Amino acid sequence: LRLLLLRPAPLSLHRVSDHILKMDAFEVMVQDLRGYFMTNVTKPAEWRKSQLMALKQMLTKHEMEWAEAMAADLKRPLLEARAEVVIALKDLNDSMQFQQWMRPEKLPSPALVWPCNTELRHEPIGVVLVIGAFNVPLQSTFKTLVSSMAAGNCCVVKPSEQCPKSEQLMVKLLPKYLDTKAFRVVTGGPVETERLLKVQWDFIVFTGSQRVAKIVQKAAAEFLTPTILELGGKNPVIVDNNPGSLALLAKRLISTKLANAAQTCLAPDYVVCLEESAPAFEAACVKALHDMYGQDPKQSDSLGRIVSEQAAERMQGWIKATKGTIVCGGEVDVKRKYVAPTIIRGEALTAPLMENEIFGPILLFHTVKTLDEAIALVEKVSGRSPLALYVFSQRSHFQEECLRRLPSGGAMVNDAVYHMLAGPFGGVNSSGNGKLTAIWGFRSLSNQRTVVFKRLNFFDAPIRFPPFTELAAKIFATVGPAAPDVPPLPLATVAALALLGAAYYAGTR
Repeated sequence: LRLLLLRPAPLSLHRVSDHILKMDAFEVMVQDLRGYFMTNVTKPAEWRKSQLMALKQMLTKHEMEWAEAMAADLKRPLLEARAEVVIALKDLNDSMQFQQWMRPEKLPSPALVWPCNTELRHEPIGVVLVIGAFNVPLQSTFKTLVSSMAAGNCCVVKPSEQCPKSEQLMVKLLPKYLDTKAFRVVTGGPVETERLLKVQWDFIVFTGSQRVAKIVQKAAAEFLTPTILELGGKNPVIVDNNPGSLALLAKRLISTKLANAAQTCLAPDYVVCLEESAPAFEAACVKALHDMYGQDPKQSDSLGRIVSEQAAERMQGWIKATKGTIVCGGEVDVKRKYVAPTIIRGEALTAPLMENEIFGPILLFHTVKTLDEAIALVEKVSGRSPLALYVFSQRSHFQEECLRRLPSGGAMVNDAVYHMLAGPFGGVNSSGNGKLTAIWGFRSLSNQRTVVFKRLNFFDAPIRFPPFTELAAKIFATVGPAAPDVPPLPLATVAALALLGAAYYAGTR
């Protein structure tokens, strides 16, 4: 495995081979970054803006290089790969509003210590480690990199070794555009990742499988390091009776399922249809598949390939072990890393396809009689923590019942996947924790610091101080729980109220 460590130097890179690199080299790297962070260089808005603008220039100027690298890594359609660059640029443009987000927020003040001013400050937290995923190599790293910049942090990016073209491009371009004293790239495989996790970070963001997430979380616990985990799970689609245009819904479902050869954490995993709509919707999905990808999808330029032979072989085994009916597809070419888009009806709940996140172009169909049965099936298969929930229905009551009874990281009605562009993105329970993108990423990677400014020349409530009398105790017990927080007020108003209070107190003595 290769290891490339970018260290601060006058416009140059230092390539260090693994057998020469000392075990504490990553620790030295983090100490360098933390030392730079402690100089407060990264805190001003001007510095943050300069880094965001540099990153935007890099993405814009080299858009086709990024798209071609990702297309080569995963044999993805070029348009799909370009879409990932576009999404990264959208997130970056949204985060250019960071100067508004970093302004202190005025908060109400507790009555017991009033008069005072209270504000919430969003401050940088330090050095962030970003561990990316193979399926979206740009998005899984740059999303956090952008949030780190906007929040004023330093950052180390560890891209997936399974996407060598994207990895090499990141190594080549990031140090040319960004402040290398604040941002580094480390490449390598599991060995390097394990060594990175032995170092104390101020925050870790990981995108990947639940299995590796447990390793990351355990390592972070050694230093009580906070984490954001972007994982996955089995994302259900619940289809109502007479949900509307079956052809349109099927087209939306199949296209979002097969994006990136279904190697996306938000991809629909299985469909639960109420019985009246099940046969027609299944047929509509088969038709949509053939209309978009042809009778032989292997020849389609719009369908990507599986990341590795090992993953393709695993799916081949799952298809061979199915207890359901293969409606279409089923072909696997392990050497070419091709898995045909496959629809399977009535798979057993104990089968590997129902017990594992598929992460490939296999879609499972189940038929139930009632919504209660559908929800029970989803709870059994996905637990209470799918990353996404999709509901196909025209009835608002049906939609709300699904959303009320089935928690998920995100949800979308009458479409799939695209809700990721509309707000905070993240999982719940075993599908992940924490939220990223735009203002939510900024807040997640900032320390929310409450600051109270108490003045010395104003009145204090007497019950604060000893001796504690019975009267003071009664007043505190009676008034304390009911005392409302005082909203932010102009200084002149605060002074006038304080003077009135002092005068009243003096007159009662």
